[in-house]
Amino acid sequence: MKQLSRSRFEAAVSFLDKHGRDLDKVLYTVFFQGAETDRAEFELTRYQRDNGGFGLIEPDIQARLSTGVSTAAALELMRELDLSEDHPIVTATFEWLGRSFDRGLGAWRAAPAGIWAWPHAPWWAGEKLEERFGGFRINPTAELLAYVYHFRGDIPMSVVEAAQATVVEALRSDREIDMHELLCLLRSLRCSRFPDELVELYRSRAGPAAERLVQTEPTAWTGYGLKPLQVAPTPQDFLYPKFKDLVNAQLNFEIKRQDADGSWAPTWDWGGLYPETWPAIEYQWKSVLTLQMLRALDAHGRIAS
Repeated sequence: MKQLSRSRFEAAVSFLDKHGRDLDKVLYTVFFQGAETDRAEFELTRYQRDNGGFGLIEPDIQARLSTGVSTAAALELMRELDLSEDHPIVTATFEWLGRSFDRGLGAWRAAPAGIWAWPHAPWWAGEKLEERFGGFRINPTAELLAYVYHFRGDIPMSVVEAAQATVVEALRSDREIDMHELLCLLRSLRCSRFPDELVELYRSRAGPAAERLVQTEPTAWTGYGLKPLQVAPTPQDFLYPKFKDLVNAQLNFEIKRQDADGSWAPTWDWGGLYPETWPAIEYQWKSVLTLQMLRALDAHGRIAS
C-alpha cells in the first residue's frame, strides 16, 4: 500500500502553515503534536456568534449569522476536542439550540432566512430551503440530536422530544436519504450516550444508503459525490469493514492526487457565482480538506515515518 512520503507530508503541513485557516492550523497541533486544546478552543470561539450559535465554519455559507450546519460542525469539533458538557462554549451552543428550534418544522434549520445577503454556494440560494433539504429532518436535525445526548445538552425536554420524533419519523419512512444526510448519520454514530434504539435506527439507514451512494470507480473520485473515505475516515468507523478495500484504494488515489503545493483541493466550485469571492473560499476548503486528508492518512497508517 502506498505511503505519503515525509516530504509530501511536510508539504501539506507547510500549506496549512502558509495558507490554512487559523482554526485548522491549531487543530493540526492538537491532532498531530499533542498540543493542549486551549488555542483551538479560542479559535473556535471566533466562529461563535453572540447568540451562541456558529457561523462561517461551513465555508459555502459566508453569512455572519448562526447556522445549523456550522453549529453542527462546531459541535463535532467540540466532541473531538473532548470539551466537557459544562464548558462555556458548549453551554452557550445549547442555549442557542434551545431557542432556535423551529417548532413548526419540528427541526433545526440548516440555515436561516437572510443568508442570501452574503456570498454563498448556489445550492444555498433561494427561499424554501426546507423543500430542498428534506425539511431539515435529518440534515442537520439528526446530527444535532446526537450532540444533545453526547453533551447532555441543557435544552427544554419538549425540544428534545420533538426533534427525536421528527428524526425517527424521517428515518422510518421509505424516502431515500441523500449523501449529506448519510454523513450526518455517520457523524452522529461517533457520539457517546446515544440511546441504543437510535444507534440501531441510524445504522439501519446508513448501511444501505452507503452501499447505494458510495462511488466505487476511481474515475469518479475527482468529481463531486460520496467517496469511500467519507464513510470510513478511520478503521474504527462501523462501515469500515464493508468498504475496507475501497477505502484503501482511495487512500492510494489521494496520495497521488495531492497538489504540488501540498494541499488537497475541493472537487466542486460555485459554478461562477460570486467569482470575486470563490478564490478565497477555495483556499478555505483546501485548508479544511488538507487537514481532513492528513488525519485520514494518519488514522489508516499511511504516513511514512
